[in-house]
Amino acid sequence: MGFAEWVDSRTSNLTVMDVALIKWSCIAGGVLVARLVPSLRRVDTRVLAVIALALAVKPAVTALTTPPPSL
Repeated sequence: MGFAEWVDSRTSNLTVMDVALIKWSCIAGGVLVARLVPSLRRVDTRVLAVIALALAVKPAVTALTTPPPSL
């Protein structure tokens, strides 16, 4: 079993709530790191917003253009 199959077997039973909680914990961790590293506090909010949007584009396009799997 390769890594991809292992990850798929471990995450196939996650609910939407589980994924949402994982996302929010990542956001909280990012805020914690930003608070601990003083140089990150000086980064312009607009730059962070552009980075966040740029990171969200690919998953959004994939989610909206890929047909759902057939059951």
